[in-house]
Amino acid sequence: MTDHSEKRHVVEWTSTDAVEKRGLKDIGGWGGVIEKGHRWANFISAIDPAVVAHFEALREAILARGLRRGGDWHQNAADGVPVFDDGCTATFSFRAWGDLMAAIWAGEDGRDYEYMDFYMDCCVEDAGVRLSPPLTD
Repeated sequence: MTDHSEKRHVVEWTSTDAVEKRGLKDIGGWGGVIEKGHRWANFISAIDPAVVAHFEALREAILARGLRRGGDWHQNAADGVPVFDDGCTATFSFRAWGDLMAAIWAGEDGRDYEYMDFYMDCCVEDAGVRLSPPLTD
């Protein structure tokens, strides 16, 4: 990895299978620690400083995309996994994806989410959040 103080960017979204075949360095995680009332500051304070720029870039990309989907979507969608400009990727467990999404959207929505609200798509809908991108038939 390059200097971690450098700004990072998400350059593509692809599938879990595609990133596994490419053997990219993965900065994702296991998660399950975001509780109601936590915000981005709580989340980012627990991230390894070497990859904070990646997570800030991921947050920006998720907001720009208006992405509101669960961990099952992240792991199974053709465009669910981010790839960064330095060749790193970020794959997450359902819990860790839920942490990430809850931390991002809590502040944006002014609402207290927890990781379970974004654990799976059905949890997102149960939390009263519309899936984005929507399900396709």
